[in-house]
Amino acid sequence: MKATLNQYYFGRHYNQWGIWQYSHVTPTSNSSTFIKNVLTYEMAVMEVYRLNGWGTPKNIKRTY
Repeated sequence: MKATLNQYYFGRHYNQWGIWQYSHVTPTSNSSTFIKNVLTYEMAVMEVYRLNGWGTPKNIKRTY
């Protein structure tokens, strides 16, 4: 996924899942602001979809 200004993304954060928002994006680097932790992968996917305005995902499949 390409970094886009003000877009939300998620990833592992200690033993939970964290959600961040890109706050500064350049061709060579980017920075982001931490938003919050959620407990499960499914919750992280649902929250990122909601925050980005993408509706709801049709299916959630964890590939790792």
